[in-house]
Amino acid sequence: MEKPGQTNSHLHNLLATIGGFFRAESHSEKISFIHIPKTAGTSLRQLVEAEYPKEKCLRIYDPRPEVLASQTKEIQKARALYGHFYYGIHQQLGVQARYVTFVRNPIDRIISFYQYQFGHSDSSYFKHVN
Repeated sequence: MEKPGQTNSHLHNLLATIGGFFRAESHSEKISFIHIPKTAGTSLRQLVEAEYPKEKCLRIYDPRPEVLASQTKEIQKARALYGHFYYGIHQQLGVQARYVTFVRNPIDRIISFYQYQFGHSDSSYFKHVN
């Protein structure tokens, strides 16, 4: 297991191998990256941001309809969407999508989650793990 903050070179090699997958097939299609916590989301987000200009990337971490309604212009301009949202959000947004996500061994994911919570006093579970 890699330590937090350590360069994750195998993900960069992965981009070289599957980099085309991060490219939408058309301008109407959005790459929609579902970020499952503690599954290399930050690294994958950086790879997506390397593929698309910043103004074409939109973070969605609150998929409530009223929040999405306030982001209509940004959603239409974006080529890549990422965040903690669900499969099928493209129907709510009225866009075409190509979904991308990473999964992880559940034991490794829980260990990583615990280590993150233990090391960040502002995290929601800090008081429970100390």
